[in-house]
Order: sequence, then C-alpha cells, then structure tokens
Amino acid sequence: MANEIYLKRDYWDGTKWLRGFKKRWSHIVTTRKSKRSTKERSNTDLREYIQKFVAQYKEMLASLNLIPDFIVDIDETKAEPAGLTSPPELFGTRGKSEHHIQSLIKDDCRTLVVCAAASGKTWMTVKIYQARSSATLSNKARLPVKDQTRILRGDWPTFYARHRKGTMTLDLWRKVVRQLVDEMDLTRGDRPALILCDHPKVHHDIELMREMLQRDVHFLFFPHNTSHLIQPLDGAPFAVYKQQARIFRYRLSTASALSQSDLLEEVTYEDNAKHLAFATEVIKAGFRDRGIWPFDESRILAILEKNVPLPDSNGSGSIPEEAILFKTQILKELTGTSRVKVTRVRGLEEEDQLYAGHLLIELEDRKNAELARQRAEKEREKEEVARKKK
Repeated sequence: MANEIYLKRDYWDGTKWLRGFKKRWSHIVTTRKSKRSTKERSNTDLREYIQKFVAQYKEMLASLNLIPDFIVDIDETKAEPAGLTSPPELFGTRGKSEHHIQSLIKDDCRTLVVCAAASGKTWMTVKIYQARSSATLSNKARLPVKDQTRILRGDWPTFYARHRKGTMTLDLWRKVVRQLVDEMDLTRGDRPALILCDHPKVHHDIELMREMLQRDVHFLFFPHNTSHLIQPLDGAPFAVYKQQARIFRYRLSTASALSQSDLLEEVTYEDNAKHLAFATEVIKAGFRDRGIWPFDESRILAILEKNVPLPDSNGSGSIPEEAILFKTQILKELTGTSRVKVTRVRGLEEEDQLYAGHLLIELEDRKNAELARQRAEKEREKEEVARKKK
C-alpha cells in the first residue's frame, strides 16, 4: 500500500520505512501476535447475549436455593489435546539407538466429558471411543469394558461409550444427564440442581428438560460462541489438563528412549493428567475466575470488556464498521472505486437467545400452541369450502 501511495520503485520493499513508521508512531500503534477467531466470536452482539445470560442466571440464583455441590458444569474436550507431538530431541544412552513414540492412545478414545460442581467436586467423567469394525480392531486395542462404570478408589466414577466418530450425540447426551442426576440423587435429597452447559443442537432437547424439571433439575445454557469466555471448565481445568498431557507425553517419550522399552502399552497420559486437572482447587478456580461461583457479575463483565469489541465511543459505529469505512477510502484513493464486499453476521433465532431451560420449554409450548391453532384454522377453512361447494 505504501509503495503505491508514495510511488516508490518496484525493488523497494519498505522494510526501512516500516521500521521508521513503527518508531514514529510507537505511542499509538504496536505489533502483537494475532489470535485466531471466527467471525461469530468477534461479533459485537455477543455483549448483548452475555448480558442476557447474566440476567437469567441472576434470576435463577435468586429463585432457587442452590448449593455449590449441585451447580454442575458439563463440558467436552478432546481426549488428545492438539499439539501433542513427540519432542524433537530426546536424552538417550550414548552408543545406543533411540526410538520415538508416535502415539500414546491405544484404545481410540476421542472425547472426554467432565461433570464438575462449583464446590470443586467432580461428579463423573465419560470417555467416548471411536467405534471401529471388529475386523480392523486388534485384540490389544479392544475396549475392556462396555458401557459400565469403573469406580476408582477415592475418585469419581468413569463411564464409557462408543460412537462412529467418537463424539457426543443426542442419545449419549440423554444418558450422560440422566446418569449425572442419578449420581447426585444419592446425596441431593429435595434440593434443586442446576446444570450449566454450552448451547449446541445436540444439547437442545426439550423433552429431556421437561423430564429433568420434574426432578427439580434446571438447565442454563451459555450463549453461542461465548463458552470459551465464561464456561468454568473451559478455563483452568481444561488448560491444566492440556498442559499436563503435554508434560506427561514428553516424560514418557524420554523414559522410553532411555530404557529402550515401550513403557506406554498399558498407560495413557489422559488418566494421569486428569487427576491433576480436575482436582478440587482447580475446579474451584475455574468457576471463580469466570465469575460463575461465587457469582460475581463484575468479573463476568470484565471478561466481556476485555474480549468482546466495543462500539466506537463517539457513536459513529462499531470497530468493524470503522475498518470497512477506512478500507473504502483507501480503495477509492488507489483504484478510483469504493466497492467493498461486506458479509453480515446472521442474527440468532429466538430460542438461541434464551438460556434458561424453563424459558425454552415455555417457548416450545407457545410454538406448539400456535401450530395447533394454525392447523385448526386450516381445517375450519377446508370445512367451510366443502360446505359452500355442497
């Protein structure tokens, strides 16, 4: 751009000019590493959605006599976090050949589901495995248990499931919620419970919400594209899990190279990392840092101010709109045209702007009543047409 504006020669690369520009304007501009984000996550309407969520959460806290043990967040993460590659260099014994471990997962586990409470208690975990045909699955890689509970001594129960892709499904979501409520009912008594979760379609089951409401279990969904900001398990717990998984892989890779034996056959890093990541203090920190429990509206709004772009202070428009205006002026100056293709973010549906389970049930009942009324109206019209013809 500077080359065309200042009419420099073709061989001019602008490196020296760029250094001078940054130095002259260092009190205003700076360079930093960019963070990848989707258009939906950078949408300024997220501010409105989060504020609605906070209002509904505050209302539910006021109406329900909740205790931390029964404010439960359910979230999924990859069983093998991204970036888990073997280290480029390993310590080894001089004079002996080294070997690298390519994979630590022997049982095709793809998704880890965690159900943790605001008190720091981990109620249960679910490991979802990728299903394969028996012809391609060796005996060593077969899952030793099928949909049964394994109670670890002094620890939480772990459940197992299989799916073609190893991901959450609607049927599995129903099983997870019902099993979680059964676990809580052992000590819950007549106390209400609140389940926090993100808002994909697979979690949007009205019939399950009705069933749970009969058991005094309520749902609250995080707004779309905001769980990375305010969902407790997406904070400290999953961050520690990914960190410990990487550390454990490096340690096992080095130990295997030194001893010249495969130490990883009966051990997966996930079982070791999760005990550190889902410890009581880490779970509490996840809820506290996101302002979910103890409820801290100012903390949630501070996260909002830091991560979601503000509209321009002079009221002339949002930051993206100002960027489009600037780009239009530059293009007009350089090429004589101001045509800029603008893609607008589609607004959310009405049900996607409601986050409390009982509000979603009420909306579904209104929609069903309206459909029934429209069907009755059409039937009356058909009967009237038939009567006139007769």
